[in-house]
Amino acid sequence: MTIAILQPRSHRRRNSSAWTLVEMMVAIAASMLIMGSIMTVMVFTMRSFRAIGNYGELNQSSRYALDLMNRDIRNAAGVSSYTTATNGSITAITLTNTDASTISYNWDPTATTVSYVYARGGSSVSKVLLTNCDAFAVSLYKRTPGANLTFVAATNASEAKIIYMDWKCSRLIGGSKQNTESVQTAQITLRN
Repeated sequence: MTIAILQPRSHRRRNSSAWTLVEMMVAIAASMLIMGSIMTVMVFTMRSFRAIGNYGELNQSSRYALDLMNRDIRNAAGVSSYTTATNGSITAITLTNTDASTISYNWDPTATTVSYVYARGGSSVSKVLLTNCDAFAVSLYKRTPGANLTFVAATNASEAKIIYMDWKCSRLIGGSKQNTESVQTAQITLRN
């Protein structure tokens, strides 16, 4: 014979299937923390991808401009003239070729562009090589080094045999200039 003790319904243990208020608040706080972390990583990743793409485009346009300048300067017969800014830096340079054509590279600090002008006879062709060019500098040197084996600056355009070029381009990301700049430097010798 088995004896069962009957308890009133109010004293029986209930199986609870719902969450308590404390469990719900902890779950919501943890979910918000995880979602905030995911959003922060996502925003940082998107900004990084934009910056890398921007840097790649800047580098590609700078390399194209440098290749064109390198070809033209090496094949030029000489430097015919240059223009200096108020601070003394050269902002434009004109090269002459053996066929009486001229090639000019001009930096416009207001428009932040570097333009290329090819002139022969009475006609000329111009195009913009670089955009968003924040700084552009050209230095002219003689071919023979000085006493300390450093190149001596050319005092006039006809003495120039080495052209040192340096520029910096940058772009805006999200409305502000960030670390997306491309700096190019070249030292090119005139062959002729």
